[in-house]
Amino acid sequence: AKSFLKRRSTDVTKIFSIDVKGDSMSPRFESGGIVVIDASNNKLEDGKVFAIHYDGQDFIKTLRWMPCAMVLIESENPVYRAFEVPLSEVNIIGRVIAYQKEEL
Repeated sequence: AKSFLKRRSTDVTKIFSIDVKGDSMSPRFESGGIVVIDASNNKLEDGKVFAIHYDGQDFIKTLRWMPCAMVLIESENPVYRAFEVPLSEVNIIGRVIAYQKEEL
C-alpha cells in the first residue's frame, strides 16, 4: 500500500522490489518471495538487512559494523558462513523494508 511505503521511506520513487533467489537468507526470506528495497536508505545500520553489490554480485544480507572500517556480511542460513570485508568494497544499494511470499 502507498501508505506503508510513505511511512517507511523518505522518497517513494526510490523503492523497488526483486525476487528472492537461493536459500542463503532462509528461513527469513525464501526463494520465490519478493523483497522490497528502499534505495534512499543506503547508509549502514548495524544488524539490518540490505541489498548490496560486492565482488561483482548482488546479495540480500545482514550487515554488521566491525572495527577498522570493516563490515561483517551475514546470511540467515547457518550453512553459509559470514565473512568480513572492507566497508569501502561494499556498495549498499538499499535497505530491505518488506518481504512477501505468495502461498500456493
